Amino acid sequence: MTLGQRNPYAALAVLMTAGILFIPWTGAEAGMLYKKEVSTTWDISEGLRAAEGVYFLSAYRLWNRPGALLRFPDGGRSRTRYGRTLLYRLSPQGDKLVKLTVLEETVLPGNNVKSSHLRRDNGLLRAAFRASNDISSPMTSWRMFTMDLEAGTLIDLNGESDKKSFQDRHFPPAAPKREDTVTIPEMKKLLEKVPFEAWGLPSPLEYAGKSQREYANDLVELSGDPAYRDAIIRDLSAHASPAQIEEIIFRMGRKLTDLKGSARMEYELYGKQTLDRLRGLANR
Repeated sequence: MTLGQRNPYAALAVLMTAGILFIPWTGAEAGMLYKKEVSTTWDISEGLRAAEGVYFLSAYRLWNRPGALLRFPDGGRSRTRYGRTLLYRLSPQGDKLVKLTVLEETVLPGNNVKSSHLRRDNGLLRAAFRASNDISSPMTSWRMFTMDLEAGTLIDLNGESDKKSFQDRHFPPAAPKREDTVTIPEMKKLLEKVPFEAWGLPSPLEYAGKSQREYANDLVELSGDPAYRDAIIRDLSAHASPAQIEEIIFRMGRKLTDLKGSARMEYELYGKQTLDRLRGLANR
C-alpha cells in the first residue's frame, strides 16, 4: 500500500470497535465475545505454622479468554467471572481446612499472595500481601490487616499505614526466616489430598453453562485448562455412569489414533492426566 492509499482494514477496525462498544452486555452476547470454557488462576502463599494449624492465603480467580472478535487487534482482555483472596487454616493433621475470612472480593492484576508476610503474636494474626499493580497508589496496592483469631474480627489497616511502615513494625527486614514458616512447595504437598469441596469455592462449571454432552466433548478435545477439565471430571464422578465414562475414554483413544506426528505427541502429553483420571473413575 503506497502513501495516500486508504487502508482497507481501517474502516473495518472502526466498525468492529464501535460494534463492541454498543453491544448490550446480556449473557448471550457476552457468550459470543468470550470463550465459554472457564479458566482458573489459583495461587497460595507460604504458610505460618501454629499450634492450632497452618495459616495461609489463597487467591482464586475464574475467567474467560476473549473470543476471536475481542482478540482483534491486540489480543484482547480476559473477562473475570469470580475472584476472591482468602485466609485459610489447615489443621495440624492436614485433614480439615477452615475458610476464616475473605480479604478481597476481587483478584486484580498484580495480585501476588506468594509474596505475603504472615506473623502470629498471641491471639493476633498480622499479614500483608500485594493486592494489585497500581503503582500510582502504593498504599492501595498492598492489603494489610490484623485479625483477632479468638473473636474472628478483621482490622483493616489500609489507609492507616503504608506497606513500608507496616512491614518495618511487624516484619523487620533483618529478621531471620522463622522456623514456623511453611514454604509454598511444602504447602502444596500438605494440600494435595484436600478435596476441592473443602475450599468453599465455586467450580468453573458454575460459570460455563454447558450441557453434559458439551463437557464430554471438551474432555475429548482437551478444551480449557487442566482445572476446567478436572472440574468436569469431578462432575462426572457424581453423575455419570461407567458406560458414559468409557465412551469418553474410547473417543479420546480414537482421536489419538487419528492424529499424526507432533499433534499426536501433544495430545498424548497434555491428555495424559485427563485420561488417567477418567480411567480411575471407570474402574471404581
